[in-house]
Amino acid sequence: MPSPWASITSSEVNQLSDSEKANRARFDNRSKVEALIQARFPIAANNRPVRARLQHITSLTVHLSDAVKVCSSGEYDTCKEIWGLLGFALEGLSGDLTHIETVAGIYEDILNTVPRYSSYADVVPNHPTFKRVLPDYYREFLHLSVRVIDVFCRGQLNIIKRIKWKKELKPFNTTVRRLIKIRDSVIAEAAAFHREDDQELRRRMLGLSLQQTPTEQTPPAIVQPHLFTVPTRNKLYVAREGLMSQLANALGCEDSSFETELKSVLLYGLGGTGKSEAAIEFAHRHRHEYHSCLWIAADTPVKIAQGFTSIATKLGLTAADDAQMHLRVQDWLSEPNDPRHLQGYWPTAPSGSIIITSQERDLLHEGLVGAGILVEPFSVMEGEELLRTILQRFNRGIHQAQAKAIVQEVGGLPITIKTIGSYMVETNVGAEDLLVRYRDLLQGQRIDNWSVGTTIASRSLAGFKVTLDRLDPSSKFLLSVLALLDPDTIFPNLYDPSVQEDVFVPFFPTKDEYDLAFNRLQKYSLIGSYPANEDSASVTVRVHRQVRRHLFASQTSSDLSTAFSWIVKKLRKEFPHQSPFAEPLSRSWPQCESWISHLIALNEVAVAYRNKLPVSEGLAEVLVDGAIYLWERGLLAQGRDLILSARNICESGATDQLLLAEVYSFHGCILSDAGEIDKALFCFNQQVNIRRNQLHELKRQNVAASMWDEIKLANAYNNLAGILTAHRDFDKAGMYNDFSLQLKERWKHTVDLDYLLTLTYQNFANNLAQQEKWDVAAEWYDKALAIPEEKHYFPRRALLFHNYGHLRLQQSMLPEACTLLTEAVQLRTTNLGDHYDTANSLHLLACCYRKMDEPINASVTVNLGSPLTTVNCFDRDLLREAIKILEQPHLNDRRRIARSKFQLSLVLRQMNDPEGPQLALEAAQMRMDILGQALEDSVGEEDFDELVPYV
Repeated sequence: MPSPWASITSSEVNQLSDSEKANRARFDNRSKVEALIQARFPIAANNRPVRARLQHITSLTVHLSDAVKVCSSGEYDTCKEIWGLLGFALEGLSGDLTHIETVAGIYEDILNTVPRYSSYADVVPNHPTFKRVLPDYYREFLHLSVRVIDVFCRGQLNIIKRIKWKKELKPFNTTVRRLIKIRDSVIAEAAAFHREDDQELRRRMLGLSLQQTPTEQTPPAIVQPHLFTVPTRNKLYVAREGLMSQLANALGCEDSSFETELKSVLLYGLGGTGKSEAAIEFAHRHRHEYHSCLWIAADTPVKIAQGFTSIATKLGLTAADDAQMHLRVQDWLSEPNDPRHLQGYWPTAPSGSIIITSQERDLLHEGLVGAGILVEPFSVMEGEELLRTILQRFNRGIHQAQAKAIVQEVGGLPITIKTIGSYMVETNVGAEDLLVRYRDLLQGQRIDNWSVGTTIASRSLAGFKVTLDRLDPSSKFLLSVLALLDPDTIFPNLYDPSVQEDVFVPFFPTKDEYDLAFNRLQKYSLIGSYPANEDSASVTVRVHRQVRRHLFASQTSSDLSTAFSWIVKKLRKEFPHQSPFAEPLSRSWPQCESWISHLIALNEVAVAYRNKLPVSEGLAEVLVDGAIYLWERGLLAQGRDLILSARNICESGATDQLLLAEVYSFHGCILSDAGEIDKALFCFNQQVNIRRNQLHELKRQNVAASMWDEIKLANAYNNLAGILTAHRDFDKAGMYNDFSLQLKERWKHTVDLDYLLTLTYQNFANNLAQQEKWDVAAEWYDKALAIPEEKHYFPRRALLFHNYGHLRLQQSMLPEACTLLTEAVQLRTTNLGDHYDTANSLHLLACCYRKMDEPINASVTVNLGSPLTTVNCFDRDLLREAIKILEQPHLNDRRRIARSKFQLSLVLRQMNDPEGPQLALEAAQMRMDILGQALEDSVGEEDFDELVPYV
């Protein structure tokens, strides 16, 4: 009867032809496979490190090969089959690197589930489960290799083979989940074996007899020489005194309570945050308070047992050493990967201290640990101190701003800061160049310029890989989705079972399955929960930037694209369609601000990984909606980023022309508000051309244009007329206003177009006012104001009051101007808050007050949130408020700031305030910087007004 190894080999290898069998025989050991990788695969391809990843696969394959060699007794050349099929499969892939990432990922997923033979070598002869399940791993490895050979080594890769390959991928995910369960059973049995084997030794070491409860007659503990097995402390350790104090309190060092009771604490958190170093530092600081301080690596049951054996040897314990049963082991430091490993080893001694360091926080719920302390990444100040300390040892300095930028870039992760410091010393690279290289790494660019094996990425991200390899596919997918969102404000309840056809359903059919994956991510500290704000009981979830970076760098294009497509669907489903003609979402939908931050984060990833991610009409639509929201809130820079991305998608041909017309419309609005009227003119011209071509095409096909087709063209004419007025091309502006009015008049009896008509009326008025045709312009403004207030969209009504007030200010009709501008300020202050439009109205109202000869009745003043000032100081306070708004980081509108500062200097001069001349000089300097001109001897109010185009 053939052995299982022979059956597996025969079943898989017999699918190959004779020539293929001969080819696979050329790669019968590891060295030949590695030689193939060196010869046939580049260091990097498509901006991805290829050779290093394949070398990693060979190192993983060694674990399988070694175990199979022992368990199969070398029969039927099982090891040769493993290496031969792997080498032949990789040789086929070398001709087309398109799928190398996907194939490599599957190999890694399967090989990472193999129990490490080197850890279980001493128990294999007595471990029937290990020997029984190993053929499963052998079979799946061979099966994968044969499938790869079938697709990639048999002629040209065509569409049929691609479809066949995609069908093969899904069963492999099921296989990986099954193999993970098998591995867990092996680990559990190995732990039981070791617990039984060393039970007597541990009983003596921990100072307790399992058969005897200590009594008053128990012999006193024998004094032992001080034993200290804790690793050497790090000379570069940055003192985290707050953490040291928390540890001291938790372990009873302040009141010496550890001498009478057993104290324990878990240091948990993301990998690389310095948990082990904190434990080592604490042990060295307090070593003289304890009889013995012992360090045990506890990531596997085998290592725990080995740690106890090593300590027993150092103590000189033998079977006859009954007195050693009362040894006080008072400090135990460990690093468990699975809390279950520790349960059989937990001391029951009456005193001492235990510190456990782990990424897992499950021990807090196991009832073993007395307290838990979350170890966070460094603050900016701590990170700067560590980086400076490393560089100073080699007589290198760094500016504070540069150190701060580096620490913020890596999210304060200590391990990465150390790696960067060492890299700067080794390569003599400067801080600015380092940041450029590091950001290039994030964007997947120029990776071939980095030395494989010594890069920042391979050093600092290695710990994340170990953790991520433990995740099942569903948890890894969820982490990928979360990483695409804003890392600091993720909602824990992304999955909403009440929403029919939630986009997560294909991956998580039930809420319980979603929660299980979510809890796994929390278990390994890959995500953390934090209060949403100081006054709220709700929480948000955070994903550290380095976790995101490693995911994006390590995932295949296929996996990343899948997560990206799902989150686009989620955002499209959750983020409502925007319109500048409806109530702002900030009032109708409270979560809008949080979702917009996710959209911004998603766009940043899409830009950085534009060659790996799919573009779609759905993505363009949600980017446009986000841009509209940001534009309405006055966040022009952020809105411009989103609309530019949407424009790039549309111009690539991924969407229809009508969406592109909408993109041009709102891009033009953002550009005009930013003062870039030439670029805005181009966008509005493009919008008109697309809308007109649409109607011409309908006419050519003898299809009647719909009402809304014509109204959208009318709005495009409106936009173009407005920007032409800013260009002072009044004749063309008037022509397009006429076109717009004609189209709207045609349909106004079919549908209520009062609001849209007010836009055209305002455009007529603005055009005429710029030509100083005051009376006719006023008639158009009055016509717009005659439309009932409830039919107005408040930003447009506020703009109507603002522009009409500006007209009256130009006519020196100051009381009426003050009344109109006050209405504009009140509308904008109430509905927009700190917005550049609010600042514009405050500026004009201040100009109005400055030019008045007589004080104005208090009924036309506005309350700015503080007691009303006297009239003769009101213009000054209005301008200060405007400048305060404009100088906010998210606005920082230098053109409007310069204009308002110069206006304020005029007010202060009238008040004989010495700040006036200095402020005028400051404004003139800003104007010079903006225009790129030399500082002029004299500039006036009109020169500064020209900085802000009238649109």
